[in-house]
Amino acid sequence: MKISIIIPVYNVESYIGRCIDSILQQSYSNFELILIDDGSSDLSGSICDEYNKLDGRIIVYHNFNSGVSRARNIGLELSSGDFIMFIDSDDFIEPNTLELFVENIEENENTLLIFNYYRYFDNKDRIPNDEYNDQIINLKNDFSVSEKHKFFYGRSYGTQIWNKLYPAHIIKSNSIVFNEKITVGEDFLFNFRVLKYIDKIKKLNFYTYNYYIRNGSITNSYKKNLYEQNSLLMSDLNKFRLSNDRQDEDVLSFYAYYSLDNIVLNLTSNSKSFNDIHKIVRKTSYNNEYVKSFQSLESKAYYKYISQMKQRIFIHVISKMYVKEQYRIVTLLMILRQKLRANR
Repeated sequence: MKISIIIPVYNVESYIGRCIDSILQQSYSNFELILIDDGSSDLSGSICDEYNKLDGRIIVYHNFNSGVSRARNIGLELSSGDFIMFIDSDDFIEPNTLELFVENIEENENTLLIFNYYRYFDNKDRIPNDEYNDQIINLKNDFSVSEKHKFFYGRSYGTQIWNKLYPAHIIKSNSIVFNEKITVGEDFLFNFRVLKYIDKIKKLNFYTYNYYIRNGSITNSYKKNLYEQNSLLMSDLNKFRLSNDRQDEDVLSFYAYYSLDNIVLNLTSNSKSFNDIHKIVRKTSYNNEYVKSFQSLESKAYYKYISQMKQRIFIHVISKMYVKEQYRIVTLLMILRQKLRANR
């Protein structure tokens, strides 16, 4: 069983060696490592080339700077493994990661494997993500609204792609790729598409991945076009849903709320004024995708599947106020919530 590991590389000369070393030190050796240098202006590309000379399992592709989604799509085109894993270039994995994968999955299985991770910081502190029980979820019978919410919005599952192992035949036979126009939420959209063809999710409480959180990383930075990017994503999600037999309205409804929450957080972190934030919140009401989603969220009470009572009540109030076009109240409540979060 061969595993393809795809890593987009861009200006990470200080971290890429650690990432590659963690893969070459794996106890399971049947893998290929595909490094896509996305037009790096530092030594990242040269470092990849040096590793390529040392190990025949490493493939290096140099591309003009086209973004992480294009880099991953190139990696998918070049891959030849039975399963696919994505790793971010500043992260690294534990030495027995691939061995654990192979022990817990069968070849040609339509199963998505999910594993746990550590959050790794600049000061080398390592904090484990929340523990969860090993679980197998049959998507045809067991994928309830509650489980969907956990998958797409819960920290234990996460919509990120780097804590998952994907069957290659599912991705390739269904032409699943990353949308190269979307730079925010591309992982969410990719997983949304993959789930249409998956039979089971196997969730394992193995801490195999080290997710590096560095100061100034894109995760923590202000995103100028976040509203526009989220609008593109919601439109794409709705188009895909039209060809999907499963009922995904609940997932999309929740996305509208979390999208708005992230937009307000993004603006608040950049010290935007109340009026500036209110304008953006008001602007979402001109987008039919947001309006439909909030109407559905408010009327069908999907919020009851949220485990935390405070969050459940908050989302319920926000959705009601949004549907009633009380956008100033929505703005005020969401700003206050962000400030409370920051002061914890």
